[in-house]
Amino acid sequence: MSAGRKQLKFLLPLAALVAGALVWGLYYTHQYDPEQGLNVSDAITTIDLAQTARRVAQGEGLTTGFIRPVSLRFHPDYLHHPELTHPPLYILVLATAFLAAGARDATVVAVSTIFFWALVPWLWYWGRKIFDDLTAGLAILLYCLNPVFLRISINGSPVPFIAFLLFCLLYFLYRSRTDSRLFPAAAGAVIGLAYLTRYSCGLWLIPAGLVLAAEGRDHRFRRIACLAGAAFLVALPWLIRNWAVAGGPFFTLDGFKPSMFSDPRPGYILWRGFSARSLIVPQRGYFLFKKFLLGLRESYLRVLLLTGNFASVFALLSALYRFPDRKFDRLKYAFGMMLVLECGYLSLFSPAGQGTAVFIPGASLLAAAFFLHLLFRFQGRRAVLTRTALALFFLLLVSIPISDKLGPRDFPRLRLYSVKNIREVAAAVPEGEILVSDVPWAVSWYGGVTSLWLPFRLEDYEEIRIYREPAVAGLFLTPFYGGDFFDRGEISPDWLRVYDTGWVPGGWGLEHRTSLPEDHVFISRSPYPNTGGKD
Repeated sequence: MSAGRKQLKFLLPLAALVAGALVWGLYYTHQYDPEQGLNVSDAITTIDLAQTARRVAQGEGLTTGFIRPVSLRFHPDYLHHPELTHPPLYILVLATAFLAAGARDATVVAVSTIFFWALVPWLWYWGRKIFDDLTAGLAILLYCLNPVFLRISINGSPVPFIAFLLFCLLYFLYRSRTDSRLFPAAAGAVIGLAYLTRYSCGLWLIPAGLVLAAEGRDHRFRRIACLAGAAFLVALPWLIRNWAVAGGPFFTLDGFKPSMFSDPRPGYILWRGFSARSLIVPQRGYFLFKKFLLGLRESYLRVLLLTGNFASVFALLSALYRFPDRKFDRLKYAFGMMLVLECGYLSLFSPAGQGTAVFIPGASLLAAAFFLHLLFRFQGRRAVLTRTALALFFLLLVSIPISDKLGPRDFPRLRLYSVKNIREVAAAVPEGEILVSDVPWAVSWYGGVTSLWLPFRLEDYEEIRIYREPAVAGLFLTPFYGGDFFDRGEISPDWLRVYDTGWVPGGWGLEHRTSLPEDHVFISRSPYPNTGGKD
């Protein structure tokens, strides 16, 4: 191959990267508002992680200021409440960033953005390793045109970090050999780290073990033992911590349900059934199966729109394509199994966050490879013209979903709450007291005070108020509670009455109702000093 042609092939991924950077820059410019920051529904999990990370950075340990009512059953302490919802790794990553650049919205977005771009070298590596420069360039371009991942990058999500770990896992599995111990152990360590970032990633052990088993019969047991042992050793300190704090090594309150003990999702029913030995109730199996199928129906769209554009078709059809490298072909099926396991997990629990979004970068690579495989099957005198037309048509189709996001917004981003109101109300809270709120993650992050999620029913709050200390300084309520985020069955008419009228049961001691801008309400024990109006 001539030097000029080699240089041209190398320039293809570079050109795709430049085009992708331009797309990202336009998207960031027109979709992210630095003044509004993370005040959007997609960033609820992000802010929850960030407020815990700030406490870690301040030397307060792995404690949270966002307390879910159900977690009080396991640990009654308000002011030093341990983190019982999220695994610790991404929290520690954010805490390190906060020590270097300060605890603010911009730092959280910067960390997510760094890992967004850290995935590009992986796409370049795999594209050139298994295929060629053209595949690498198209994979990078498809990745940068993905509307889901672009939105994730400006909302500070941990998904790019998990996707980075996934590529590391695939690399170590690819490098593993029959007589190797190092790479299977490295793959296991990555799975352990992924588990410490999101619990469902622990399921990666199953496809990873199958890949190692397919390598050959020699030393098969030793390789799988190294994989599982390394994953367990990495996760062991966290399992011990959970056991000491909550009484179970795999304890988690993943998701945002305040009603975990009454929620009818299949995973929670099974959890309650095993603990109460009540699965023998007639028709229980049929009910669980029906609920599980409803969850799979939700996963159907997640998978069908995996890349967020037309490229999803080629990513899914790549399952029928035999890649030139048999080892990579096995990784492709392992990747697909991970996606299926994630969909099963979501069907059982439907946790908050972007469950299948972790697989978008890998799906972009598969889509690029399979599309080019089909494209170059066209032969004959008019092949170049046909390929060019099809390639342009393909790029047009994958660009359409993102095209309206690269210019000025027709409407501003919908805000969930007023950060100014939160900070003013938090400043009026006496030290050592807490707020009850329907937006506790925001109260903890922007206000710097401990906040209890609005309990499921008024009776639940009454029980907490009687048996828990310290005193509650007040209720901070917003229109978010009655909005579209909650299912109608999760909204208590009693709490809506409290929000609309200021009525509270006798004995609560919350006698002062203050109306704040943007329909926020603060109900407190003492008069609110910075009131803009008092009812």
